[in-house]
Amino acid sequence: MEIKFKHLIIIILFFIVVKVIFFYLTPAEWGDSYRFLKAGEYLSHFSYPLDEKRLPFFPLLLSLAFFLRMDALLWGRLLVLALSVLCLLLTYKLGKTILRDSNSSFKAVLITAFSPVFFYWTGKVYAEVLFTFLILLSFFLFFVKDAKSKNFWLGVICGLAFMTRFEGFFLFFAILLGIFFGREVKGVLVIKKLLSYLLGFSIISVPYFLFRLFALGTVSSSYFLEPSEFAFNVRFILSFFASLVFLFGFIPFLDLSSLRKKFDKKNLYAIFPILIFASLELLIAFIWQAAIPRLFVPIVPLLAIILVDHFTLHRGSFKSVISSLIFYAGMFAFFVIGRFYLRLPFLVSGKLVLVPVILSLAYVLFMLFRRKFYIYLLIFAGVFSSLSVAFFFKNVYRTIYQASVFSQNLDGKIAYSDETGVTGWYLQEGKGVFYDKDYSEDGEYEWLIENGVSYIIDTNEHNEGSKLEVFKNALYKDKFEIVNKFKSNIGIADTKTSIYRFKKQ
Repeated sequence: MEIKFKHLIIIILFFIVVKVIFFYLTPAEWGDSYRFLKAGEYLSHFSYPLDEKRLPFFPLLLSLAFFLRMDALLWGRLLVLALSVLCLLLTYKLGKTILRDSNSSFKAVLITAFSPVFFYWTGKVYAEVLFTFLILLSFFLFFVKDAKSKNFWLGVICGLAFMTRFEGFFLFFAILLGIFFGREVKGVLVIKKLLSYLLGFSIISVPYFLFRLFALGTVSSSYFLEPSEFAFNVRFILSFFASLVFLFGFIPFLDLSSLRKKFDKKNLYAIFPILIFASLELLIAFIWQAAIPRLFVPIVPLLAIILVDHFTLHRGSFKSVISSLIFYAGMFAFFVIGRFYLRLPFLVSGKLVLVPVILSLAYVLFMLFRRKFYIYLLIFAGVFSSLSVAFFFKNVYRTIYQASVFSQNLDGKIAYSDETGVTGWYLQEGKGVFYDKDYSEDGEYEWLIENGVSYIIDTNEHNEGSKLEVFKNALYKDKFEIVNKFKSNIGIADTKTSIYRFKKQ
């Protein structure tokens, strides 16, 4: 079938409809979403919290909601939806530029759109979707020949990526090498191109870091300290590879002989900057284990473009077939370990995981015996995986959201110790009091008195730090009464949030 632009539009419309449905089904965002929104609120007042470790470009776009007097969360969701659609369009355009084939680029879009990692995290008010958009835009512009002021605008886009996530420096470095080693660049011309590129990058990035240097005396961020908190062991290494194997929602079969033939020295040279960036992004994901699989988002469309023509088996020697099957068996083993031993929750939930596994195996059998391209079977596996993951996590923070919204109508201060970010967002203007101490239960009681607290929100959704639990002490039991309870379920985990009234007399 000849792929036309209308086919791409149909897929994108389906993608939008499903995303909107899950926006409706998922009332609460993850904690960092509310931090981004809060940073956007600061920017709407022309200030920025000095202790904020996240970079300001994504919050700057979110700040428009406060200028437009829109619901900030709704604006954030509309923004990430628009950016994710632009990512798909750029995946198609970049795919056509590299693959020179509309059918292959269309399949790359399908694989990208319904990778469970891409589908889920581009539906959250996180910076990943903006970062991915800027990466795809920069590589698309890089491969466009004779564009006016091309290198300057490449620098600007890389600067914006750097102001979105710190890994934007990887993009800057990859494009820099691409310009420097470009075959059409010789002599003085390479210096001019590099200076233009560096100028564009500096105009965007330098002012912010000068601000941090003068305000805080450093350009560093507490963000860089997080990896030191992670346990680096064999279990983590297996978790990394298991997550990577199921990146597209199915267990991929790669024709190794075809892959080696396709990407000879000449072809590798052509996509050199993409390979550099993807490799560095995988490296940082390997180190930053807490952010897996979210850090995989920007490399999903890049890997889809590079690998889409190699998820099948071309006619080759018996030896090449056996080597590819052995490699596939290894990836299958990593998946099984990750799902059933490491119990990674993002690799689809419960028994439903058997569906994409069976589809992946069926694809390999069809391919071996009939020698045809059944990639749409894999795409169906990806769609199923994406919808399963989104449905599985739709109730995340639901009860703390319900309790926070309910508490808005209560009179008096409300104490909470959860770290979801939800309560802090909905209980603004001094109504909420965050408990981040580690007192004894007697100390907790005194803390409630000193802060004039009238109610307590208690949740088991996300509370890894200090816990406010004085109401469980028999000595103070008559000082508290239950106001409301909210219950939900995430897979096999029961979540609950309760509201207690504090009777001070």
